[in-house]
Amino acid sequence: RRNEMFINAIKQYLCVALSKNGVSAVPQVFELSLAIFLTLLSNFKQHLKMQIEVFFKEIFLYILETSSSSFEHKWMVIQALTRICADAQCVVDIYVNYDCDLSLANIFERLVSDLSKIAQGRHAFELGASPNQEKGMRIKGLECLVSILKCMVEWSKDLYINPHSQSNLTLENKTYVESDSDSGKGTITSYDSTNSLNSSNSNLQLSSLQENPEDFEVRKQRKELWEHGIDMFNKKAKKGLQYLQEQGLLGTSPEDIAEFFHTDDRIDKMMIGDFLGENDKFSKEVMYAYVDQIDFAEVSFVPGLRLFLQGFRLPGEAQKIDRLMEKFAARYCECNPTNGVFASADAAYVLAYSVIMLTTDLHSSQVKHKMTKEQYIKMNRG
Repeated sequence: RRNEMFINAIKQYLCVALSKNGVSAVPQVFELSLAIFLTLLSNFKQHLKMQIEVFFKEIFLYILETSSSSFEHKWMVIQALTRICADAQCVVDIYVNYDCDLSLANIFERLVSDLSKIAQGRHAFELGASPNQEKGMRIKGLECLVSILKCMVEWSKDLYINPHSQSNLTLENKTYVESDSDSGKGTITSYDSTNSLNSSNSNLQLSSLQENPEDFEVRKQRKELWEHGIDMFNKKAKKGLQYLQEQGLLGTSPEDIAEFFHTDDRIDKMMIGDFLGENDKFSKEVMYAYVDQIDFAEVSFVPGLRLFLQGFRLPGEAQKIDRLMEKFAARYCECNPTNGVFASADAAYVLAYSVIMLTTDLHSSQVKHKMTKEQYIKMNRG
């Protein structure tokens, strides 16, 4: 559990395999993926903060929320959640490490919301399930919610000794056996939470929760303000920035705003592109800072352009594109002064702009006669 090479192998290979097989349509493959995930959650969660977030967001909760997921998949997910929700340590870990972290998803909040919808039968019509299955699903959703409440009571009354003391699941050598009422099959999954969820890039420690819970209340309140500011930005960029600055959550320098654009993936990419392309002095300063924070050293030209454009949607106005391409070319040449490809930043700028035109030509349905290779070469000659 502490061997760095082994932990890296889990991150590099096992988690990647899990993310692919965790959406498998083959029930046996999906079930095995869930079992492996529960084992990882119980034994290695302090090393896998980002991976666990992805698994919850993209697989567990996505399957519960999507009408196209089969009943069988939803049933397996809710069985896995029954085990997770029976562990007070794990429930608190999820809230503290995700819902109280400014940059991560509100997994606990979303989980409770999904479970309450299931318990009320609000997912039933989407499932195409039999009345018995529908009833089983509602009971499971309610069981999970009750488990979470019991966990919270344990923590609040300092009753927390054994993660499974409030569980109504059969415990045998730390293995739960639960029968599926419809199929008569038993699902066997090991689950034992022995350590608190932390990661090298997280400064959240569960011990400090016991010492000073107010810190986490403050974090959660800050996060709510932060998310409100992002929502405002996604409707009107300057108002959102002003709100975040007034709340003391965001600095006022172009560099601070540029870093915010780079690091928070909840911001609408189209709004970022429009803001960066504006002609006023401050927007230009932010755009320059944004591009200067990207390192294009030893990256060839088209991958460099792709790297530049992955953080925002290119605006539709030619003048905005022009400003962005000009700055990209200057920065690219600055990072690669000795590669000998471009005579000057102007040459890189012309090529960058023409690559954008070529891409538009290729993918736009409005362009009926597509450019040939010869035409493109001729257009760029000299």
